[in-house]
Amino acid sequence: MNRQSIPHDYYYGCEAEQYTFYRFPKALFTNDRYKGLTDSAKILYGLMLDRMGLSLKNGWLDKQNRVFIYFTLEDLQEYMNCGHNKGVKLMAELDNIGLIERVKQGLGRPAFIYVKRFSTDTAKQPHDRPALVKKIGKTTYRERVHFSTTNTETMNDKIKRMLKNEIQQM
Repeated sequence: MNRQSIPHDYYYGCEAEQYTFYRFPKALFTNDRYKGLTDSAKILYGLMLDRMGLSLKNGWLDKQNRVFIYFTLEDLQEYMNCGHNKGVKLMAELDNIGLIERVKQGLGRPAFIYVKRFSTDTAKQPHDRPALVKKIGKTTYRERVHFSTTNTETMNDKIKRMLKNEIQQM
């Protein structure tokens, strides 16, 4: 295929900081554990990590406080500019190596996808992290401390959100 060069302008000064970018874990490219993954699967994993931020803002947490995402095959095909078969293979590739876990909901609803940690060697287990405890009525809420530079949600806001999620699941 013969592609014609398209003229592009330069970035000047602080213009270079005006865009958001996807981040991809370096370990996916340097760790021997992931050498067998295709580049497309690594890119898909980065897209899924990015989607987790939206899920967290939407309060998409399961009963064990694990973040899940919705990332349909149609989403994958659009983002990755690929066909159905390649999309299925990419999902299976991440699933088979354990970087994602898909939980089918049935009835035509999209699967929950848990994006798993790419580095389990150094990750603190949830029970190792300090916890804040708050009792409301007869229910005790234990919230593990996670420091984030971007999250502005207070503990009270989080507990309210958790209560709201619990009520919605009843």
